[in-house]
Amino acid sequence: MARRDSIQRINYIVDFLRKKPATFGEILDYLEEKSKYDGYDYVISQKTFKRDLDLILSLLSVEIEFSHSLKKYKIVQEEKNEINLRIMEAYDTFNALKIASDISQFIFFETRKALGSAHLSPILYGIKNRKLIRCSYQKFWDSEANNRLLVPLALKENKQRWYLVAIDNKDQKVKTFGLDRISNLTISDQGFTYPKDINIEQIFQNCFGIINDEDYCEEEIILSFTKHQAKYIKSLPLHHSQELIFEDEKEVRFKLFVKPTFDFMMEILSYGQDVEIIEPAYVREELKNKLNKTLIKYK
Repeated sequence: MARRDSIQRINYIVDFLRKKPATFGEILDYLEEKSKYDGYDYVISQKTFKRDLDLILSLLSVEIEFSHSLKKYKIVQEEKNEINLRIMEAYDTFNALKIASDISQFIFFETRKALGSAHLSPILYGIKNRKLIRCSYQKFWDSEANNRLLVPLALKENKQRWYLVAIDNKDQKVKTFGLDRISNLTISDQGFTYPKDINIEQIFQNCFGIINDEDYCEEEIILSFTKHQAKYIKSLPLHHSQELIFEDEKEVRFKLFVKPTFDFMMEILSYGQDVEIIEPAYVREELKNKLNKTLIKYK
């Protein structure tokens, strides 16, 4: 198994070559610079570097080859799946925090409650091995938890919270369950066949977050942001369907194709005076009504 410094080293190699092709000497210079910051010795021999290339291919699905025409190493193929990107991003954070453990007075975290991450491993086991899950689940608006028997289908992240997407055995409907509200989780011996007619990615394709309310239809929504706020929306899009359609000195307009569910409306409200719903008219009117009800509370 690769050591922590080895994993960080291959992460740095990939990160460097994503920017541009480089010679082995240029890569070594970069690793030497990173060694100074991290307190590890990332400098390696040509032989170790070639082993690292094999490790990079197997762990990250990134193929690196030597270009004889450029006389440099370059990335020739990269499978940019979300899991690989998130793993290396998480490792970057982990590595930085481990290095900075003695200067904790300079690092300030958001205060967060447990998000049920301890359930990730058993749930993934249940999904992979096609085993039903038994648990207790308490909705925020319920006073007591209810026992559930679930067919685990997938895990989905939204706003730093993890959710289990599962079929509730009670009514055979696909639902989402926040991991932070799950307790007494056990993996049943009872197996299941993964339903062929359910496509999780398709289910949430036009959802803003975790809510997939069947009472809502996908809509083409036009949003107008102030120039300043639009910079943030450009750098971190609201939705994968986001498309810039107009920009001048005063405003920037984006087009999205989403369901205008509760979580979407709450997100738009959070931008206050920096956003305006242009279309469709009924979504604009719904937001206007919410704002009027809010203003009444301040009269």
